[in-house]
Amino acid sequence: MLTKKSQLHKNKKPNPRKMPKIEYELYVDFVNEKAKGMCQCGCGRKADDIHHTLRGIYKDDRSIVAISRHCHNIVHACNFKKIDEQSRLNLLLKKIGKQNWRDYTL
Repeated sequence: MLTKKSQLHKNKKPNPRKMPKIEYELYVDFVNEKAKGMCQCGCGRKADDIHHTLRGIYKDDRSIVAISRHCHNIVHACNFKKIDEQSRLNLLLKKIGKQNWRDYTL
């Protein structure tokens, strides 16, 4: 007899946006190497973090960028005074995230 938990696990479809842990770690290493330790938005700061440009229910492991802590705070801040800066940064990072994935899969 199958338990409810095992039935859910059996019926669960693989998520194409979620990488296996080993592949994800290799991809993070690739992005960090490509960024050469600098924030990929071009601000000139040291890249301290990895940021998923597609997040929430659409979180996609293929959309990561190397980013500074300062820029990461701007992206996640709920500061309505900086909404334009936040929007521009989000668009730029999404573009960079897509390019990182293209470069990785070549």
